[in-house]
Amino acid sequence: MPVDNRFIVNLKGKDFVMLGGLLQLAHEQGIRSIETTLVLELCNPAEHSFVVQAIGTFPSKESGEPVVWSAYGDASPTNSQMRGA
Repeated sequence: MPVDNRFIVNLKGKDFVMLGGLLQLAHEQGIRSIETTLVLELCNPAEHSFVVQAIGTFPSKESGEPVVWSAYGDASPTNSQMRGA
């Protein structure tokens, strides 16, 4: 499934899909839910550094059991362009 070009950004010569593009793909795949949780033991609020786990649940096309996908993301002033967010 191609991602709409408005959701692709080129950083240092590499293309990356932005959140809006990932959500578009998730909806096309029939996502049932997304849950996010702060991973507190990896966060450092004093340095504005945070780690989040996201868990997505999708319908199964074969077994009938839901398919669960999990990933981690991090943000801090050193790796984010969203200052103050």
